[in-house]
Amino acid sequence: MSFAVDANLLLYASDLSSPRQPHAYEQLSRLAQGPEIAYLYWPVLVAYLRIATHSSIFSAPLSPEEAMANVSALLALPHVRCPGENAGLGRL
Repeated sequence: MSFAVDANLLLYASDLSSPRQPHAYEQLSRLAQGPEIAYLYWPVLVAYLRIATHSSIFSAPLSPEEAMANVSALLALPHVRCPGENAGLGRL
């Protein structure tokens, strides 16, 4: 089984002021354990980075370094995939 991760899950998991944070963090922790393939698409990651670091949206925004560290940690997992526009073009 595989699934795609939505930006809202990432955002709620990072927003300590949100009442949804504990549940989102729990879901993200399950994702991190695998073994299901999780897809993180670039628009989702860009939305996360942009919103999680914005002081008008988060009461305690993440620094760009913190947000990138979160993304890097997810992408480093062996069962997480980040397909791009050019994925598979070498097989034409």
